[in-house]
Amino acid sequence: MKRYITWLCLCILLVCSCNQNFEKKFDADGNLKAEYNYKNGEYVGEYREYFSSGNIKEKHFYKNGIPIDTSFYYDDNPQNSLFIKLINFPKFYKKISYHENGIVKDSGYVNKSDKKFGDWYYYNNKANLEIQDEYFIINEEEYLNQTTAYNENKNIIFSKSKIADINVFSDTISMNEPVQVMSCIKIGHFVGDGVKSKIFISSGYGNKINDDFSNLNSIKLDTVYNLGMDNINGSTFPDFDQDKCVAFGKWFNKQGENILRGVLVEYYETDSQKKENRFYFERKIFVKDSL
Repeated sequence: MKRYITWLCLCILLVCSCNQNFEKKFDADGNLKAEYNYKNGEYVGEYREYFSSGNIKEKHFYKNGIPIDTSFYYDDNPQNSLFIKLINFPKFYKKISYHENGIVKDSGYVNKSDKKFGDWYYYNNKANLEIQDEYFIINEEEYLNQTTAYNENKNIIFSKSKIADINVFSDTISMNEPVQVMSCIKIGHFVGDGVKSKIFISSGYGNKINDDFSNLNSIKLDTVYNLGMDNINGSTFPDFDQDKCVAFGKWFNKQGENILRGVLVEYYETDSQKKENRFYFERKIFVKDSL
């Protein structure tokens, strides 16, 4: 019986190793450059790449030729310290880079084209948060939507920040009511009098704006102006900045999870010039039955 089990295990190992090869590659000077397994022409298992010094350069894990789990990138210094770590997801990565002392330098998400999106955090080599950024991918390019800079006392540095507040009064609504939103520019791109704001949202029920905002010029948009130009909401919200805040509502006609997507525009106009800065936003809204 024991001989049969041993024979069976050997057969399984032979089958698993069928068409699988371990290979090493060397550079022109004979230094080990990479080592990996492949099966049927695809990487499988662990992949390692090296600097000419012998220090490890990259380490990945593959399944059917596709990176899985976590990838590691290293510096060619005496410590051979970790430089970047990528956590693999089906459609994006979480990317973390490090200072030489091993402290996290920055972290956030990138798509498969290495474009940043979502929240990114940047730290000094003492692990103090210095900058928090928010990125959107607009027309396939990364766009710095908001940024908040901090000093050593963790106070906001206003001159280096750009912040908007999109305040949804309730993210759960009934079918027979609109979602209500107050959007304000807290720290804008422009300074001085004459700076105003407005909102672009898709016209009609629901959201029609693409997730990368690529169709803003091809769909019908509603424009909602700041409280100072709004005869109804301006008097309803007298304590809000009348130039930099916009109150608006949006109706949805589909039960369940919906997306509220739009653009808060900060603009400055004179007789000779027109300038604007855009804050893109996206919020999840849940619509329940009105009964």
